Amino acid sequence: GTFSVVPKPFKQCLIVMAFEPTVNLYVPICYVLVQDKSQDMYWRVLNELIILSSRKLEPGNVTYDIEVALINAALEQFPAPIS
Repeated sequence: GTFSVVPKPFKQCLIVMAFEPTVNLYVPICYVLVQDKSQDMYWRVLNELIILSSRKLEPGNVTYDIEVALINAALEQFPAPIS
């Protein structure tokens, strides 16, 4: 989400987390400062994460806040079930 501490010129701090079932916790994987909240920006962030993971980033479930641009980018990048 957006935090008041995000420095200019950034608009949002996007936090990507993974659920670790052995300890029943969500663990932050990365923090990304983005300059806008467009679908293209989210798509590029998710695409870069896929590339950095050597294309091993295949979530079984994706949970997100109510942001249409992020939802659409996630649907394009991860056609698996999204909630």
